[in-house]
Amino acid sequence: MALDVRASLNRALKALHADRARIERQIDAVSSAISALGGAAGRVAKAAGRRGKRKMNAAQKKAVSVRMKAYWAKRRASK
Repeated sequence: MALDVRASLNRALKALHADRARIERQIDAVSSAISALGGAAGRVAKAAGRRGKRKMNAAQKKAVSVRMKAYWAKRRASK
């Protein structure tokens, strides 16, 4: 049974390596097509990162404070 599992894992690993090679060829083809069109392939491959932290000015903070105070007052009054 252990040999059967090992053989299955080896087949799966070979298939994954073949998929990786195919995908890398496709990435190269798309990158060269983008380069041929005059674009930069590096811009396309950029991963989406986290957005920066939004900063609020004093007026925005005050507005949020007023809204939340009204919200909680309404919640307390409904109980």
